[in-house]
Amino acid sequence: MFELQGQSVFFMFDGTRRLGEALNTVGRFCDVDFNLIQRLVQFVTLNASPDNVALSTTLTTLVAHELGWPFDAVSGFGRDSVKVNGTATARLLVTFPSATAVLCICHTLNNTGDRVGYSLRSAREFMTAWLILVQNNNTATQMWKALTGTAAMVGFSNIRWWSRQEVENEIALHFNSVPVLLQQLLDEGVGDATTRNMLGIFHADPLRLEVSFAAGYDGLTDLLATTYAMEGDRLGILLVYMRVESLRKYGRALVDDIENRGLLLNVDAVIRRARELKVGAAIRKEFPGYGTFTDRVSSIDKKDRAEFY
Repeated sequence: MFELQGQSVFFMFDGTRRLGEALNTVGRFCDVDFNLIQRLVQFVTLNASPDNVALSTTLTTLVAHELGWPFDAVSGFGRDSVKVNGTATARLLVTFPSATAVLCICHTLNNTGDRVGYSLRSAREFMTAWLILVQNNNTATQMWKALTGTAAMVGFSNIRWWSRQEVENEIALHFNSVPVLLQQLLDEGVGDATTRNMLGIFHADPLRLEVSFAAGYDGLTDLLATTYAMEGDRLGILLVYMRVESLRKYGRALVDDIENRGLLLNVDAVIRRARELKVGAAIRKEFPGYGTFTDRVSSIDKKDRAEFY
């Protein structure tokens, strides 16, 4: 601990709820050469997950008594967005007057993506069955690999950043193989009720389902990449700001009827492919710098393509 002596230290804490709680605390500081240094200062296992009072007491005991750290030399506390951690941090700020609270931006982005993904109901209902069957059945996995030509199926893990979205992106890229896979599973007797459930969701509205996956791919892929890019010390603070502001700008553009043109490329492509050009169909075309053309198809004349060469 001699490295930390005389330093203003920022403490980060987190836990995992598996058969109790494994709580770890990391001290972070900047040395004289402006290098960010991190050191594990505590790792304890608890019989049960602590409430906010117990958690703040544990951290106060660690910092003030076990480490003997001056109260005014604690620059802050970093935590994820779990409610108990936030409440515990609020209590710690009273004890340590020079400290500030910092919320993990990766968790914030992850929660943002979860909320957006949750709103895509068709994909969400389909994915519940997909993760139960296809991700955990060797026969289904081999069928998918054969249909898509992929060397390996994207894995799923509850503790990995947006693992679900990575799986959904793979489905979006190979959506045409989905009904073929489901029919093969049904013919081979794999999955039974789960397979029939997925087939029911697919055939109820295949266009809506495909649009849901396309929307997730268009809107959440960059959010996912940014989450991974900001893990640990991969990006400096100014680069973090630029990446987050880029995402915010993208979000603001999405809700603007003019600026969102072309932002959801795959969604647009799916809708255009499904839309039949017929008399009465509405057409809206943007001409940058000149205005917008809006009208409806009044007639359709079919010509021999050879006439245009």
